[in-house]
Amino acid sequence: MGEKGIDLRRLVHVLKPFDKTNNDWAPLLAHPRNKYQWNEESITGELLRQKLLKRDLDTLGSTEETVPCTSWTGLCLSKDHSVRQKKHLLVAFALCMQPGVFSIDTIELTGGSPDLLKGEEAVYGRLPHQLRTSQSFANELRSLLEIRREYSLEKGELVSVLPSPHKGAFLLLFKKPKSFATYLLALNFGSEPLEQLIEREEWSDTTAINLQTKQQEMKEADSSRFALTLNSWSGKIIHFHLK
Repeated sequence: MGEKGIDLRRLVHVLKPFDKTNNDWAPLLAHPRNKYQWNEESITGELLRQKLLKRDLDTLGSTEETVPCTSWTGLCLSKDHSVRQKKHLLVAFALCMQPGVFSIDTIELTGGSPDLLKGEEAVYGRLPHQLRTSQSFANELRSLLEIRREYSLEKGELVSVLPSPHKGAFLLLFKKPKSFATYLLALNFGSEPLEQLIEREEWSDTTAINLQTKQQEMKEADSSRFALTLNSWSGKIIHFHLK
């Protein structure tokens, strides 16, 4: 999207629906020569990806409406409740910390039940009970939304998608409008913790503040390097500002 000049602020990042089938380009990227059925023709994964990209770009070319994008709900499938919630929160974190509009289906709040008050099918429990539980899915999500609102993350501008040697890492660098301050959205969709040294010229003479913990990350103020550490299935949003 960055290469095509798509402004993330025009997108609606939708977390829905919990535990349902979702489409993803990953198989097409992994198997570009495999044949897939598309309408009345059989085409390669690479050609299909190009067709889907063109269709999306044609839609996004309009300035009249905002276009929704779905989430990666397949990541949340796990029999272990704590692991399931951890992955689900990471998907929510990835979407709500990006510029643009964040939208969530009510079924996500309970983890499977559209009834927020009764919630017989709820994985995470009824909403009133969750709001009284500090580490529930709903309360954790509320904390993320408070960060988003406090720092106006929805107004950020994408600077770069940073490279990483780690397969599960996804690193996005944003800047605040009319400001030199930058934010790093760092996500680890892998089952193993990771460490990565990142160097950016604009990070010289800055401190790195983790917006979730409100604490400084380990970084020398006069250095342009930052040593990123992420646990498995976790994310950080880090603010780099002049000391």
